[in-house]
Amino acid sequence: MIPPEPIDDQSEVSPKRNLKVVVSGSFHRHMPAIREAIKHLQSMGVEVLSPSDSEGVDSANDFVFLAGDTVRSIKAIEDRHLECIRAADFLWVVCPDGYTGSSTCLEIGAAIGFGVPVFAATAAEDTTISQYVTEAMNVADAVSRIRKV
Repeated sequence: MIPPEPIDDQSEVSPKRNLKVVVSGSFHRHMPAIREAIKHLQSMGVEVLSPSDSEGVDSANDFVFLAGDTVRSIKAIEDRHLECIRAADFLWVVCPDGYTGSSTCLEIGAAIGFGVPVFAATAAEDTTISQYVTEAMNVADAVSRIRKV
């Protein structure tokens, strides 16, 4: 008798399904690098859950609203971003100068709490945060590492 095929557990990463990622970083400081990371990830077939758009259209103090934000509620937008992190295979942090603002730190903390691996090409300048972010050469390196898990 041939044993049945194992059921594909969606919580495990397999080469058979597309990876899902969330991109975080300072939209004020690093938007061009964030756009580039999103493009690169998408070109590799990785689904970017959030942000859904990278065109800044408005801001409120230190928060940037994107064209894809259908509501102008900072909490609702951040709650959606956090839920996307929960559903992601990994979080990619864009911090080319090491800067991770308070929102990015919140997102890194959420990822850790959800058990979602966190990668960045540059170490966070914050000593504590840097302990929770795995350095990767680039997004392709991070994708490769996640696929091997």
